[in-house]
Amino acid sequence: MTYSLCVYAQRWPELWAVLPSDEARRSLSATLASGRLEGMEPDRELVVALVAQARGEVTADELVARLVAEASVAAPVEGL
Repeated sequence: MTYSLCVYAQRWPELWAVLPSDEARRSLSATLASGRLEGMEPDRELVVALVAQARGEVTADELVARLVAEASVAAPVEGL
């Protein structure tokens, strides 16, 4: 199966270069493509976080906690 680089891999090739395997590269590309279909436009910080998780530097739970914390700071809830 031929693999072509996704738009994010083309934008930030140094992040894809540190992934441990082609399978990890395809998986990250698919994850980002799925998110994009749902209206998400990933920024570099998100991709860095996902790369860290793919490399085993953080667990999935740690990644979720980090993203929730970042989202809370970026968009505080009014009235609380």
